[in-house]
Amino acid sequence: MSEQYESRDRWQRISELFDEIFPLASEAQRDRLAELERDDPRIAREVASLLAHSAEGPIERAVQAGIALASSAVEAPLPERIGPYRVLGEIGRGGLATVVLAEREEPFRKEVAIKLLSDSFSSPEVVRRLRQERQILARLEHPAIARLIDGGALPDGRPYVVMERIEGVPIDVFAAQAQLDVRARLALLIRVASAVDYAHRNLIVHRDLKPSNLLVTQDGQPKLLDFGIAKLLEADPADLATSVVATAAEVRLLTPAYASPEQVQGLPATTSTDVYALGVLLYRLLTGRHPYSLEGGLRAVERRVLDEEPDLASRALRRPAEFDDPLWTGEVATRRLTRVLAGDLDGVLLRALAKRPEDRYPSVEQLADDLRRHLDGLPVRARRATFSYRAGRFARRHRTALAAATFAALGLIAGTIAALWQAQKAEAARLRAERALVVSERERLRTERVTGFLIDLFEAPDPARSRGAEVSAKELLHRGAEAARKSLATEPAVQASLLDTMGQVYGKLGLFEQAEPLLKQALRLETRALGPNHPDTAASRARLGNVWIQRGHYEKAERALRAALAVQEREAANGPPRAAVESARAKTLSDLGMSLYHQQRLEEAERTLLRSLELRRKALGREHPQTVETLNNLAAVWLARGDFERAERAMREAITLHRRALGGDHPSVATNLNNLGALLAQRGRLDEAEAATAEALAIRRKVFSDDHPQIAETLANLGWIRLERGDRRGARDAFREALDRTVRELGPDHPNAARIHANLGDVARDDHDHRTAEQEFRAALAIRRRAHPAGDPRLAYPLLRLGEIALERRSFAAADPLLDEAAEIQAANFPAASWQVAEADSLLGQCRVGLGQIKEGRALLERSLPALRKTLGDDHRLTRATEAALTPLSAAGGTPRSPR
Repeated sequence: MSEQYESRDRWQRISELFDEIFPLASEAQRDRLAELERDDPRIAREVASLLAHSAEGPIERAVQAGIALASSAVEAPLPERIGPYRVLGEIGRGGLATVVLAEREEPFRKEVAIKLLSDSFSSPEVVRRLRQERQILARLEHPAIARLIDGGALPDGRPYVVMERIEGVPIDVFAAQAQLDVRARLALLIRVASAVDYAHRNLIVHRDLKPSNLLVTQDGQPKLLDFGIAKLLEADPADLATSVVATAAEVRLLTPAYASPEQVQGLPATTSTDVYALGVLLYRLLTGRHPYSLEGGLRAVERRVLDEEPDLASRALRRPAEFDDPLWTGEVATRRLTRVLAGDLDGVLLRALAKRPEDRYPSVEQLADDLRRHLDGLPVRARRATFSYRAGRFARRHRTALAAATFAALGLIAGTIAALWQAQKAEAARLRAERALVVSERERLRTERVTGFLIDLFEAPDPARSRGAEVSAKELLHRGAEAARKSLATEPAVQASLLDTMGQVYGKLGLFEQAEPLLKQALRLETRALGPNHPDTAASRARLGNVWIQRGHYEKAERALRAALAVQEREAANGPPRAAVESARAKTLSDLGMSLYHQQRLEEAERTLLRSLELRRKALGREHPQTVETLNNLAAVWLARGDFERAERAMREAITLHRRALGGDHPSVATNLNNLGALLAQRGRLDEAEAATAEALAIRRKVFSDDHPQIAETLANLGWIRLERGDRRGARDAFREALDRTVRELGPDHPNAARIHANLGDVARDDHDHRTAEQEFRAALAIRRRAHPAGDPRLAYPLLRLGEIALERRSFAAADPLLDEAAEIQAANFPAASWQVAEADSLLGQCRVGLGQIKEGRALLERSLPALRKTLGDDHRLTRATEAALTPLSAAGGTPRSPR
């Protein structure tokens, strides 16, 4: 107990000295620190460290000389080597630790950042806590969290942590240098919040979120650093008794400008603590100021954090900025920013910065969700949802501007309004239309009702509340869907039409999770009103099937599409050919073909898509975009079947026709280019592949919202191409972003997530990181086993890669069942002469040779080699690996010298 009381007295002394020195001018601070250093060097260094942590910007710069003076005399010199790492130089130094740049030369060259605790802080308690920190960090794998690589202790007992080297700048500096607008800053903070939320889900609170711990790389990727004072949410009870002194120290070493009220009071930190710090960080990003004045000593700052309400962000712009940034520099920029911050963002920040944890957002994810809702134009939960507020959020321009913005964003709804309006105005023209499309009086009234609803949707908002801002497509959809569900409950026919239309638009925006319930409800209403065998019901069921394809529910999609097709086939057989009927049938066949393609039932997929292509060419012509869509789908099937020449011809034809009909930046052109990039990569033409895929990504980033899942799909393809080129770092970055987007937008069990896990496994395997590779391939295999039965072709790839890793470890007994299962799957689903079967045979052959089953292994290798040469060429890595495996067998007359 005496040691604890002594430590508390020491920290009281440090606190009093801090309050004395903090208000002084920089020269006076240096003089006082120098005087203190002569009396008590350790106390001097700790006070200097506390000054350095107390605020960002001018205050920190003012005390740097004092910190150097207080610490230089007592710090041990840098070692030349730290474990297996050669020290290259110092990155930074503080009172608690030094960070150095180091390099590992064997077995591969890699630069890292190593954090060394100062010798005076290397007590047994601190060492224990650092080891606990390493265990915490070892389980954090997120693209926005700096990765732990290694750790240990120097011969003198000082512990160290080896981290991924991050070449970046603090997040506020990056935002200023990149001249990010408000939307981009919010999007950046949402990515940071994703990392913090991930840490929380792993039971870790960061407790020191601030710009210097949030670096942003040149390509815009945020990286969360320094979990040195992070807290486990579920601590071992045995640790609690020994952490009193350390916790008290940490409270004082936190940055007061970013510390929550409960931290200032020394109360336990929770996830709400990080919510508060993110609120302060967002406040600084948007205004260039802190929520509270930092003038005076530490006690004054703490009193403001505890007792004063922060300024509204929109009003804080009246105070002088703490640093220059184009966002708020100049009177015009300040006025514009004040308008942007007033309202929603003021409300979000006030809730995040609430004094009581229970008044803040319950989680970081809910804070991020409110920011996303603001970006999407939806009402935020931080503000009371009155009618006037919701209407104000919907309408951001006058009627004419609103209609123009909405019509541009929502082509499908715009087309519907135009068609219905024209129908209402031109009764005679409608009566001359095709007999199958003539509407009854009841249908005419339904049409008028739908038209009226959609016109109200555009005109309802009060322009007086719009303040010149634009309405978003998603906001319009959310409002319309909510109104359709509630206000049209007594008109099921009208409600079904609207829900079906809005579900289609959600799908076009990539919001498949939102589209599904609308289409389901529309289908239920139509089935009840029209019966299950009505053509309109069938069309609605087919549209739902298409959404299930996008969500990865391929078997469910197939059942829905086959049911819809059966109705459409009967309709086509019961009368003369009609363009509308044939077009609907061709669309269903095209979607059915893709559901079969994703199930690797390639022969069925090809037959189905050929039928669709024939129907569309007859009904629409060879150059119609829908015809070209089916041609592109067929090319994907031919690619999967190894018919590269035919697939490439079809893809290039599709690109030419789509560019001609739709323009160069249409989403369909991006889909064509994305597929062509995948084909060219498989053929080894990597420069062409990367150019095509990069163009596809540029188009998709331009025309889609940032959360559209097709962006993740293209990033994954780009990562694969970079991996084939040997750019493992670029590949890993692309895959990690793709996985983060896929999990966020489609869920962790989506088939695309399994594919990207496998891609990350490939990168790790090329880095000789077999442990990570095995984890990624097992994650991919687990997702696919949950979704698919035994023998499904999608299980083969992770099985092959896991088997290959076991081969490289010479664990032949472990590899054999994996490769045997993979070989059976490939043989059952691909032609005998395909490269897929040949690859499995080659790996299984190597395994059998390793097990001493020479005759069987050699037969498998010899059978695979001609197929690999024919399909992939002599220079492909699979072909070369098989030749290398056969060479020792031939040279030794059938007895292997050593496995591959």
